[in-house]
Amino acid sequence: MFDIKELLFPNIITVLVQLSATGVIFLLYRKYLHEPVLKILDKKADAYQEAYLEVERLKLQQKEEREQFERERIVQAETLEKSREMMLKEIEETKEKLLDETNQEIDRMKVLAERSISREKERMLEEVEAEVLNIAYAMTQKVLEGYRFDEHEMLNALEKEMDRTHVQS
Repeated sequence: MFDIKELLFPNIITVLVQLSATGVIFLLYRKYLHEPVLKILDKKADAYQEAYLEVERLKLQQKEEREQFERERIVQAETLEKSREMMLKEIEETKEKLLDETNQEIDRMKVLAERSISREKERMLEEVEAEVLNIAYAMTQKVLEGYRFDEHEMLNALEKEMDRTHVQS
C-alpha cells in the first residue's frame, strides 16, 4: 500500500534541492540579468512616458489649433458681415444716387415740356388771334361793304373788338 504520508508531505531533500536551485537561478539572475532587464523596462517606461507626453502635447496643440481656427472663423464671419453691410450701403447709396439723378432728369424734362407746351400754347394763341383777326376783318369787310366809315372810327372799333377777344381767351 501506499504511504499517505509521502503523498501528503513532500520529501525534505526534494524541497531543499528545489529551493537551492531556485536560489542559484535567483543569484544568476541578480548577477547577470537584473540590470539589463531593469534597463529594458526603464527604456519601455521612458518610451511609454514619451508617447504619453507626445499624445498630451498633440492634444494641447489640437486644442490650441481648434481655438485659433474658431477665432479666425469668427474674424472672417465679422469681416464678411462688414463687407456685406458695406456692399448693401454702397448699393443703397447707388440706388439713392440713381433715384436722385432720375428725379432731376424727370424735373428737367417736365420743365422742358412745360416750356415747350407754353411756347406751343403761345404760338397757337397767336395763330388763333391771327385767324380771329382775319375772320373779323373778313366779316367787317362783308358787313361794311356798302358803308363808308371814317378810318379812325374803324381802327377804334377794331381795337375794342381785339381787346374783347383777347380778354375772353
